[in-house]
Amino acid sequence: VSNNLGSVDTHLRLAEVFIEQGELTQARAEVSTAQRIAPNSWKVTWYTGKLFEAQGDLIAAANRYRELMGDLPGELPPLQALARVCAKQDDDASAVSLYQDVLKADPGNTEAILGLTDSMYKLQHWNDAVKVLRSVSESSAKYVDAQLRLYDVYIKRMKPLTLQNIEHASQAIYALRGRTEDSRYYLAQGDVYRAAWQLARAGQLPPTMTISGVSDISPRALGAAAEESYQQYLRREQHPEARETVVRNKLEVSPWRLF
Repeated sequence: VSNNLGSVDTHLRLAEVFIEQGELTQARAEVSTAQRIAPNSWKVTWYTGKLFEAQGDLIAAANRYRELMGDLPGELPPLQALARVCAKQDDDASAVSLYQDVLKADPGNTEAILGLTDSMYKLQHWNDAVKVLRSVSESSAKYVDAQLRLYDVYIKRMKPLTLQNIEHASQAIYALRGRTEDSRYYLAQGDVYRAAWQLARAGQLPPTMTISGVSDISPRALGAAAEESYQQYLRREQHPEARETVVRNKLEVSPWRLF
């Protein structure tokens, strides 16, 4: 590095490292040096925007990203960065539009997909979010996250909770069987089986209904499946934030429960 201190790229690479580490004072110094060396460089504008974003100066960050969109038409990183900033500013309608533009050019961009669904969540556009999440490829590194988000939409967000939504949620979670040991998978599975158990206990679960992962949809079998899933979650997550709720749900569905 000492042999290349005059290089803009060197200072910007250092700035990026400092931004990632949260060392914003050092990052600011490196960006300032790069600005003095090459004030008209698009790279400097990009990292200036990233620095502003990291500092929480979202208006200034958005201005830099818009400047880049004008200077580099068709480039996706500034478009996606502006979408991210709009979401942070609670301008989710703009964020959705920008993320959709990114995905038109790069349909497999999972970071854009997850950002898009976050904004759709805030706008309560549940059906649109489902369509987007279903587009995530099984080969994607974010496939597990996408399936867990599908469960979240079907079980926790769409109201009222319907038989079809429980069925869809069970399919989303069953698709992860054998693919992950993520504790969230077991918690989600427990929640899906518990939702089905609640309806079965109330006599509202048709005998023809299919719950992926279980062959017996009697209240006792669903309760046992939910209990086991919660138990697996608690084994893997030693200090869960909602431990009391999970333990309460686990006790509620236990087949041996007498009250």
